[in-house]
Amino acid sequence: MAEYAQQQLDRYEVMKRRNTDRDGRMKAVHLVRTGRASQVFAGLFPEEWPSPVIANTIDIAAQDTAEMVGVLPTLTAFGDSTLDESKRSRADKLTRIINAYVHSSNLGRTLITAADHLVTYGFAAFRVECDYEKSIPFIHVDDSVGSYVERDRFLNVTAYTRSWRKRVSEVAALYPEHANRLIKKTGWNEDNSDQWIEVVQFFDRDGSVTLMLPESSGLMLDHYRHPLGRVPVAVASRPTLDGEAR
Repeated sequence: MAEYAQQQLDRYEVMKRRNTDRDGRMKAVHLVRTGRASQVFAGLFPEEWPSPVIANTIDIAAQDTAEMVGVLPTLTAFGDSTLDESKRSRADKLTRIINAYVHSSNLGRTLITAADHLVTYGFAAFRVECDYEKSIPFIHVDDSVGSYVERDRFLNVTAYTRSWRKRVSEVAALYPEHANRLIKKTGWNEDNSDQWIEVVQFFDRDGSVTLMLPESSGLMLDHYRHPLGRVPVAVASRPTLDGEAR
């Protein structure tokens, strides 16, 4: 399994290098929307202008657009056979099931977040996870920053990776079996518990899901196969002329 985790980690690094320019554009947009436009456009704006004015104007415009784009559509399972009583009853039941999944996933709110990612970064990723306590699928909207996707020539998602940062102590609490390898002494009565560490989750085309720590020699925290048997991710992308997300 260690060799398998290293292979997945190598693929993640390749995907990350391939998207270096995209990540640079995302960072610039994020700096502007969070009030740090002066770091992107040095000397462009008068110094007497408060930086929040610029950020607020752009941020409000982006949020207004996201609220218009991210409207939850009406979801039904009705087809062309609505005149058949049995088929109509089955379609009505499927419609209730579909909307129950949507309600449980809180898509009415998170769809606006997805629209914000779509108009800001050029794409939005939807990830399906099993909620075993409720026995239903749960639809997540992932952060576009730190997410990478591979597709085949038919535009099917063949690999997907998302990364985020978490405190070492939090990771150790979630995976106590690896606590000895995660928490290390840095001095007298001091350790690295409060330090941040990168967490990577890799989804392969065969449905396997691997959770790794690149900064801890590729330590594999978890590995399992998704019941779908394929990458449980759908990616919405804005049209582009050169294939680059903007």
